Amino acid sequence: MDRTAADAFVYSKASGMYARSFVGIRARKLFEAKRIQDLWALLFSEEVPLVPEGLLALLLERKAEQTSADDYIRLLSAYDKPDALSRALILLFDYNNLKAAADAVLLGATTSPFMVNIGNFGLFNQKKWPNIAAMTQNTPVSWYNRIPSFEEQIEWENRLDEEYYETLWHSMHSLRKKTGTPLNPLSGKKLFCRILFGHYA
Repeated sequence: MDRTAADAFVYSKASGMYARSFVGIRARKLFEAKRIQDLWALLFSEEVPLVPEGLLALLLERKAEQTSADDYIRLLSAYDKPDALSRALILLFDYNNLKAAADAVLLGATTSPFMVNIGNFGLFNQKKWPNIAAMTQNTPVSWYNRIPSFEEQIEWENRLDEEYYETLWHSMHSLRKKTGTPLNPLSGKKLFCRILFGHYA
């Protein structure tokens, strides 16, 4: 599909997704749900799982995350070569996946933790869990090749965040160069990180 046709397709699909989303006046329906079961029935077409409410809340959160990723991937897949910024945005799921994978190993989990599947857009090899080095091999964060110690954990998570912000920053600049569109007032990386993430680069 050529770029113009893909843009039109994505615009149409995204408009439909937005119309079905719970924003604006439709957001009231979310707050009208009295139980997690009601919320599940509102959000998803599948039957409500017969599990305790605490577990259902966790399942709902995971399903919402995966559904969001699937919708975004559907839009990205319309392009033969999605732009760098669009690809970078979905990587937020994968960076969070790596944190969840490492936490699960640290806590002694015997089964793989929930990780959002972003398919071919992912950086990390989820199938290699619990081998963190194998998961990150040949990626920009291959330095994350073991479970950090308790003292290192915050530092390593901050470094992951910073590398993700760097990826976003560079992808925004590559898009600007390609389209000639200025990015003001995001004129500096520190300001960019502060506005979007409340984070100082």
